[in-house]
Amino acid sequence: EPCAEVAILGPTADVWSIYGLERSNFHETPWYCYYLWESLSQTGINADYINEIMIQESSSDKGLLTVGKMSYDILVLADVKSIQPATAKKIKAHMDGGGKVLFINRLPSRSPSLKNAAENDVFVENMFINAMKDNPANLILAEEPADKSELIPWTLDMVGKLEVESPVRILQPDTNLFQIHYWHNSDLIVFFSNQSKEKMAGIDAEFDTGNKIPWRWDPETGTREVYYFGKDPQHVSIKLEPLESLLLIFQEKKGPQTHPAVVNETNYQTLDTAWTIRCTPYNGTEFRMEIPELIDLGGSENDRLNSFAGQISYSSGFVLQETGNLILDLGNVYGITEVMVNGHHLGTRWYGNHRYMLDNSATKGFNKVEIKLTTTLYNYCRTQTENPDIKAWLRSTDPEPAGITGPMRIYSFQRGLK
Repeated sequence: EPCAEVAILGPTADVWSIYGLERSNFHETPWYCYYLWESLSQTGINADYINEIMIQESSSDKGLLTVGKMSYDILVLADVKSIQPATAKKIKAHMDGGGKVLFINRLPSRSPSLKNAAENDVFVENMFINAMKDNPANLILAEEPADKSELIPWTLDMVGKLEVESPVRILQPDTNLFQIHYWHNSDLIVFFSNQSKEKMAGIDAEFDTGNKIPWRWDPETGTREVYYFGKDPQHVSIKLEPLESLLLIFQEKKGPQTHPAVVNETNYQTLDTAWTIRCTPYNGTEFRMEIPELIDLGGSENDRLNSFAGQISYSSGFVLQETGNLILDLGNVYGITEVMVNGHHLGTRWYGNHRYMLDNSATKGFNKVEIKLTTTLYNYCRTQTENPDIKAWLRSTDPEPAGITGPMRIYSFQRGLK
């Protein structure tokens, strides 16, 4: 079951009256309105955007604003000046019943209709003036955040003042890490996602789940294991690699904890070797080349490479002095990779770090490695300047990075201990 703690109402009527029905203005007025869900998510809170009809059809009980199956702890009005009298009346009744409302920059003071405009303007203005007088503890009037860099501190401040109750609390938010949570009966489900392509994201999170244990469910492999939490299952440290995600389910079921594997990034072997590449283009004839080192194919002066789109097979070898607990890290990769070592298939990576466990596939001495990389179509498309369908979508005719640029390394790691 989805859940959201905060409902947000934007100034729809004001945007209509100033700009008309130009789509971009609804996303940009006020500038922070459609960033609020991000900063709330980053602090552990789910948010929905609602409209006036939903408020008019809502019910209020014990401080919760209920719209359909959703119940919200907090209602936020983002720089709303114009509001329908029926909406104003409903919000006032909600506050009289204990509901908390955050008004950003202003209290609504007019109605959007030309019919009975003066009378309705007075009604709306008085409704919120009285709401402030009658419910000072349930109403916060706050200035908007200064800029986007202040959005998270501003959100944390508002969340604290309004005492928003969420089963997820992120202590030091990361601007790249988002979450959304659900309930399945009494089990909490939380999905985390690091949206950065380059940076690791790390947070400390608290969960209102009692003694339930966080289980990590892997949607790709189907495996389920206890996510390491140490002593307190309600306090979990989370680190996600670039573009990595994490699905946690808090359940009564018990299980052994395992420390996460630790990669020794100070001790590594670089695969500084020549490569044979077999290029199978999306449109054209297959060809082979020898390259002395890993290069950005998009930046190559060779037109066959900088306009290539399709699959490239990299073949080479490396020598190991020792085996066991090793990871092959392909470094910077532009495309989808699939790795074979000595004929053993190690898997496929299409996002985040392209790291592969060598396990029993590698042996002491010489090892053969083959990497299949699938590119995007962009560098091919940029050369099709006479195609009107392609031309309409091209950002420019400059090539994009493509292929494996490395550095390719082999790291040792310590497996997790129970």
